[in-house]
Amino acid sequence: MNLPHSIYKISTSCLLALNCASLQAESRVHLTDDDRISGKLLKIDSEGNAHVQSPHSSAPLIVVSPTIESIDFDSPVAPLKDRDEQLELLNGDTLPCTFDSMDQDSVAITTWFSGDIQVPKNAIQSILFKALPKIYSGPDASDSWDWNHNWKVLPKQILCNGKGEISKNFDTPQNFILDCQVHWQSERPRFRITFCADAAELSKVQDSYFLEFNSNNLLLVRASSTQARATLGEYPIKLRDREHNHLSIGIRVNRQLRSIELLLDGEKINSYFDPSFNIPSGSFVNIESNLQNANESLMLSHLEVSKWNGAPHDDRDRPRKELDHDLIVTSSGDRYSGNILSKKPKSDAINFSNAYDPTPFPVPTEQLQSIHFSNQLFSLLESPASYTLSLQGGGTLSVSQLTFSNDKVQAVHPILGTLTLKPQSLKQLRTIQHSHD
Repeated sequence: MNLPHSIYKISTSCLLALNCASLQAESRVHLTDDDRISGKLLKIDSEGNAHVQSPHSSAPLIVVSPTIESIDFDSPVAPLKDRDEQLELLNGDTLPCTFDSMDQDSVAITTWFSGDIQVPKNAIQSILFKALPKIYSGPDASDSWDWNHNWKVLPKQILCNGKGEISKNFDTPQNFILDCQVHWQSERPRFRITFCADAAELSKVQDSYFLEFNSNNLLLVRASSTQARATLGEYPIKLRDREHNHLSIGIRVNRQLRSIELLLDGEKINSYFDPSFNIPSGSFVNIESNLQNANESLMLSHLEVSKWNGAPHDDRDRPRKELDHDLIVTSSGDRYSGNILSKKPKSDAINFSNAYDPTPFPVPTEQLQSIHFSNQLFSLLESPASYTLSLQGGGTLSVSQLTFSNDKVQAVHPILGTLTLKPQSLKQLRTIQHSHD
């Protein structure tokens, strides 16, 4: 195997034969010339070079900084934590978090990827509140399912070998959200998620929506007893080429507006409109495995069903113009300008004064969709960001320095300072190329 010395440095010349036992690949380094290296990322040094323990070398490869485009992390699937809020910084970074408290100078948040963080108040663009009352969170071994053919109900997951279907009535309201993670052990994964169905067994369902996943794409379809079956949307996705063999799925159903939003791995794919006059009104959800062999398996975990106020997933991007005053947006869409003053620890309300009455009054966070802070000047650290980190389950961080070890990652952020991150929280690292004019 010939490796160009302009890209790799090897501390010793003892390359191993390709057929020997390889290390478990924990990351994939993508290079600017479309080459790729798999192995364990040991560190990124002060010059930005990546030190990778390749399964094909007994000594680390040193991949020099200018040749690195991105690094994908093959972390264990991170549980989708209860991310009640999402905080957006002035530099565009997004942090899934729990909003703990706020005073005149800073906002205190708790994150699953880096613990407690103090954020300067004048560096915050907005905070998006999910405020989604949960209808169901599971699965659990004690769950009662309305229909079960060839599925095993286990602690925190349901499992099917080969073909089978399982369903449950969640008594869903007009608008709701369904989130789950699907894992498979199959070279040709095929499955269907049916929702808004009027019966537990698929053979008896007349009106419903369903997402059909096969090896090359997915289809969003409306099935009806009074109208022809209609494909509402199609999206190309090759499940068999996904190295992790898992997919996070988010379905936002707004039957009032006849729309369905689809999210994959936390990213919004599209919103689809149903022109039908007869919207499926059922509340059954059915999971169907269409694997061909009994030695292949499909597993579903982290299934959550929540009520939804109908706010679009990207509503936080609306107030982008400069604000003279702080702004709060309620779950009903009303907007009020004024001053967002404080939030006490363990309190469920923020203190707010509007532009017409300076007297502070509490606003319950469960009534809020988002809050936006008036744009203020904030002095960033002199060192520009060198990398963009994407987090498992959503969120981004721009950092200037990174240090890796087995149990933690140290990162320097231009606003938040030095952060200690959980290695399993990382999804991807992308280098930021700066011009040197």
